[in-house]
Amino acid sequence: IVMSEGQVTNPRPRDDVAFEDVTDNSFVYEFGGPIGAAAMMLGFPLLMAYQFLCVYDNGGHFLLPDSFGDIAAWAGRMGQRYWEIAAPSWTGARIYLGFTFFMVGLAFVCPGPVMYGYKLPSLGGQRLAYKCNALWSWWVAVTTALALHFTGLFRLTQIVDNLGPIMSVAMLWSFFLAGAVYAVTAARNAKHRASGNVIYDYCMGVCLNPRIGTLDMKLFTELRVPWPMLFFISLSCAFKQYEELGRVAPELVFMVLAHWLYANACNKGEECVITSWDIFYELESWYLLFWNLAGVPFSYCYT
Repeated sequence: IVMSEGQVTNPRPRDDVAFEDVTDNSFVYEFGGPIGAAAMMLGFPLLMAYQFLCVYDNGGHFLLPDSFGDIAAWAGRMGQRYWEIAAPSWTGARIYLGFTFFMVGLAFVCPGPVMYGYKLPSLGGQRLAYKCNALWSWWVAVTTALALHFTGLFRLTQIVDNLGPIMSVAMLWSFFLAGAVYAVTAARNAKHRASGNVIYDYCMGVCLNPRIGTLDMKLFTELRVPWPMLFFISLSCAFKQYEELGRVAPELVFMVLAHWLYANACNKGEECVITSWDIFYELESWYLLFWNLAGVPFSYCYT
């Protein structure tokens, strides 16, 4: 805001307009372009697999080759070990995808206020509607999970018992969804801020507002999966420790509480997220989907 001789002028559009949402006239690659994008899509899954092995087999300490000459053989051993304990399984798929589609169903049926986002220049100034029922969905999910656990229909300890396979399914699912969003957007000739390079566009995205009916995919994948999943992983660990030791360590109690508070806050404040940079500007992409659906819950849980 500029003040001059008692007058106030505003050189930028009003705050209900997403002025950053424009088609770039001069495209600039980010993250090192296609090579950097390919490196991220290869490197991040390998990093998560490595973290899992370090925690599972070595108490969280680094797993390192015996010598420089052992690197290739060490990588082979690591890959074989990961496949032994964390390969995708039907159990992992049922748990992860069952939870995901349950949350999708709740997004359609739970009550909640309808809020409107910024005016989007790419849609001719249209303001998209968002049904903000994440808090209801979150509480229904928690209540349902506890009911399933204590009735024995689904013991939450199955999550930590199958953490590796569930993580592998989550990573594969994020790759699949990114491909589906890219393919549908390309088929509709509706690419947004695309570079023209398939590898880069797959990684960084070409679709601004992917929707299934009234369900906004970006808002859903940012709130409804990662933080509840993180909480349920922590809760699963607490139940597992109680079953094995007859007690729950104070440190684990703290992490369960912390993850519950964070997930509750994220879902409670859903209406604040619809005007965030992620929603009105960032494209739905591999990197958003991967970190929301796999990276956040299966990396942050190691705390």
